[in-house]
Amino acid sequence: MAAKPRRREDLGTLAMFLAVAEERSFTLAAAWLGVSQSSPSRSM
Repeated sequence: MAAKPRRREDLGTLAMFLAVAEERSFTLAAAWLGVSQSSPSRSM
């Protein structure tokens, strides 16, 4: 069975998760990603 192609939004969510994990803060992760603070919070 062939692997499913990854959707762009899945990769964006992964990037947000990694940023939050690295920064240990939704606010700092949002600033690093250049998005509003609520964006990473909503993704989790």
